[in-house]
Parts: sequence; structure tokens; C-alpha cells
Amino acid sequence: MIPPALPHLEPDPLPLPDVGRPPRHRLCPEGTPPIGLEFLGVKATLGGYLLPCPCCVQGWALLVPTGEPYSYTVSLGHGCSRGCAGPDIAWWHAWRCMDLPPEPAVVPDEKGRRYAVAAVRNEMRQLLERRPADPARGLASVAFKAGQFMAATGFDQGTILADLLRVAAGLGTEPGTVRASLARALAAGQAKPRSAPA
Repeated sequence: MIPPALPHLEPDPLPLPDVGRPPRHRLCPEGTPPIGLEFLGVKATLGGYLLPCPCCVQGWALLVPTGEPYSYTVSLGHGCSRGCAGPDIAWWHAWRCMDLPPEPAVVPDEKGRRYAVAAVRNEMRQLLERRPADPARGLASVAFKAGQFMAATGFDQGTILADLLRVAAGLGTEPGTVRASLARALAAGQAKPRSAPA
């Protein structure tokens, strides 16, 4: 017997009633709308571009420009209109973009804390030694792993982000161009996903 299909969730009505052109400070430098498969379902409002929340599928998450040409990202600080946390939104957005994150690591004791610090440092050192063709992708992978270990290491996000930006500079990448993507990857690594949205 085939199990019944799960109900198809629809996003809530837009939290802003007026659909129109977003303000200039919420547009990328070129003024174009967000494009690409990672922004399916985006709506233009007077407050900015809103994306159906990747975490709950029913709320709306604000998109903000990254400062890079034609580039937008989900604003993790604003969460979603239904109250989803920024790390959960970042994790599900990465999952939907087929950037499948590994299982979160749990390292609660002092031995685990030392291991976590050594593991993150080792990942950074190996990245510097390998000098990958696409340093941004390698940095995002290390940032995601560092986010998984953040609770165990006792470091705050600013400390780890500063270390990652130093590694980016060592790889010849302008730190300002990867700052937003590294912050998203760190946040996604900290998420503790509950279950897959419909």
C-alpha cells in the first residue's frame, strides 16, 4: 500500500501588502533582481525582495545584496516572518542549493574541545597547502565545519571569521568578497535541523 502524500505547503501571504520596486539600499549594485535557482519564488516588495523561507516553507525571508555584482543573500539577522532562526535558514538554504552539509558534530568535553580546535586549524592549514582553484568554495567548506565545532571550541563567530579571512588573504582572495559567504557557511554549520520541510 502506498502511504498518503504529505500536504503541499504554500507560503503565507506577503507580510508587506504592497508589491513594488524595492528600495535602492536593498538592491545589488547593478539594480537587477535576484536570479538563479537558489531564489525560486522570490517576490519584490517595497521593503525588499522576499524569498519563501527555506526552513519552514511558509514564512518569508528577506534578501539583501552582498556587495558583489548581481549577488544577493538571505538576511540571517532578520530571520523569517514566522520566526525561524538565522542558522536554520542558512542550513536549509544550503541544502536546497544542493550544497549538502555533513551531519553536525557534537563535541561536549575538554578533550573534544581540543580536538575541535585542532580539526579546524588542520582544515585551514590543508586549504593553504592545497591552494585550490576555487578558494571561495574551499573556504566555505572549512567555515561550515568550523560552525559545527563552534559550541565545543568556545570561540565566537567573530574570532573564527577573522581566522578564515586571514586564510582567504593567504590564498590571494580579497577578504571583503568572501566575508558574506563565510558568515553564511558558519551560520549553516551551527544549525541543528529538525526535519525536512515539505
